[in-house]
Amino acid sequence: MLNLIFVMLNSAHAFEDAPKNELSVELGYLDGSDSKTWTYHNSTTFGLRGGYGINNWLTAIGSWHMSQTYTDFGDDYYSYDYDYEDEYSYSGDAMPLSTRLRSHEIALGTKFDWSPLKRIHPYATTQILINRMGLNITESYLEEEPAVDIKGNGIGFGGIASAGVEYRTRSFSNGLQLASHMELGYGRSSKVQFDSLKNNDGEFSAIDAGDLALGGLYFRWGVGVRF
Repeated sequence: MLNLIFVMLNSAHAFEDAPKNELSVELGYLDGSDSKTWTYHNSTTFGLRGGYGINNWLTAIGSWHMSQTYTDFGDDYYSYDYDYEDEYSYSGDAMPLSTRLRSHEIALGTKFDWSPLKRIHPYATTQILINRMGLNITESYLEEEPAVDIKGNGIGFGGIASAGVEYRTRSFSNGLQLASHMELGYGRSSKVQFDSLKNNDGEFSAIDAGDLALGGLYFRWGVGVRF
């Protein structure tokens, strides 16, 4: 038994002809850190990941993921009615407001690949995370010049730690391999402050949108090529 383990460890990085570089399209998820974030951000992302093989077991990786979430709100308000002696009267109508939160998640780091087999590749990653969010609050996205149109953005920084497994097919004649990977871990970013909100006239808005942060379950699934 000990001899078998010794052979596996010695052969773990013995595939010198294995492709070292990678390019994949990915589906991802990074949880929100609180209920407020869950309201405005659906946490599901789509993106790309690339990797440059430094050697048979270490790869420098970088990815970009984006998500876009639309949320509609309505609130009762008071309408002006001259029949009540120029007083404000209650109206049950709703004044619709919509928000669009666009998130760009950029991750840079390293992937440590253990390769006991040519097809199955367990690995682990450590990455830094840059999270840029853009928030738009508007009366209606159908109006060319809505009465309410407020925009702002912010940026947060954090990190990711994950473990995964990759499956590779046989190589084609040109050396390419098809591959699929899945990884699970934990990610967190600092709070994104939307303190630069501006009205549609370019003036700073008095609205305080607060802050949003990502943090919790991290997931990636992707398909691509290795070369």
